Amino acid sequence: VYFKMLKKFFAIIEEKNLKLESDGELLRQSNIELSDSLERNKAIVTAMPDILFSINHSGYFTNCQVSDSNLLLSPMNGLIGKSIHEALPSEIAAKGLEVISKAIETGNLQVFEYELDLLSEKKWFELRIVNSSKDEVLAISRDITDRKIAEQEIYLKNEQLILANSDKDRFISILAHDLKGPFNSILGFLDLLTENIHKYDIYLIENQLNIINSSAQRVYNLLEDILIWARSQSGKIPFKPQKIYFADVYNEMHEILKPAANAKSITIQPKIENDIVIFADSNMIKTILRNLISNAIKFTNNGGHIDISALKTSSNITISVADNGIGITPNALSKFFDISQTITTSGTSNETGTGLGLFICKEFVEKHGGKIWVESAPGNGSVFYFTIPDSDELEGRT
Repeated sequence: VYFKMLKKFFAIIEEKNLKLESDGELLRQSNIELSDSLERNKAIVTAMPDILFSINHSGYFTNCQVSDSNLLLSPMNGLIGKSIHEALPSEIAAKGLEVISKAIETGNLQVFEYELDLLSEKKWFELRIVNSSKDEVLAISRDITDRKIAEQEIYLKNEQLILANSDKDRFISILAHDLKGPFNSILGFLDLLTENIHKYDIYLIENQLNIINSSAQRVYNLLEDILIWARSQSGKIPFKPQKIYFADVYNEMHEILKPAANAKSITIQPKIENDIVIFADSNMIKTILRNLISNAIKFTNNGGHIDISALKTSSNITISVADNGIGITPNALSKFFDISQTITTSGTSNETGTGLGLFICKEFVEKHGGKIWVESAPGNGSVFYFTIPDSDELEGRT
């Protein structure tokens, strides 16, 4: 009996040993799997471009996981125990602490974007508080530079679309009003002449032909401005600056515009030295002068005068077109050179215009590296100025 009990006792012990060995193997295998899992998770976290860290309510890092190549925070090593003010610029650190305090207070997700200069390169980051407790928060700092660049590109595209829509609306306005009006005048007077050619005397016929001619000239100038502007926007107008005498360019434009000035008995007085040489695109300068002088004629009363001058300074040539006309109101002045604005002020002889020519002037002047501006007051005339940089400077730049 004793032997049987002893045998049974040893069998129980053997069974327990086998179970312990089995449990030990399971425990060892579990430890191996846990270790492998921790290593895998560590490798994944280390490879992430994000920084995972915990930070307490006082702004000190309590834990941090940073990959070797991560540049989201500085300094790279030894962040634990350091203050957020040691890792980020003071203004950004202060905002970060504010967000952290709010996350601890509310327990809600908080997001904060900030920009840093890293290795002479600007980078955008997002601080996202993903979990918070009474004393600290768990957060992720992520590089969002690519997203910011994409957002900026979208913004620029939207701005371009807004400008394109503004241009479209402007063209519709031009075609609906400024082309329709002169054509109505032309067609109306042609109908009268056709029906009454044998009844009208020569003076009446001459008067109506002059009106037709004036309306046709306005339509032609407007169409020319539209075509020039459209070509400039598509990049089809070549920029070919060369040394030219400014007096030669002015004299050519004066001959073209003299009939319009004579019709209002306006005197155009040039104050230009014959030896002033500019380095500029001849066609663009002619377009600028044509628009500015035409505007001066438009807003000058019968019998008025216009002065054209060119002054050489140490760095540029300043050209001005001055008139003693009706001047410009402050409201209209603020809209000059802006294609998104519509200027419909009538001239002293009810001439119409769109302001498109002034915008073309601005583009062409800036193409030369110069600037354009106007000084005016109601009743005191106007002076339009534009500069062409020194010929040697522009020649070297091109």
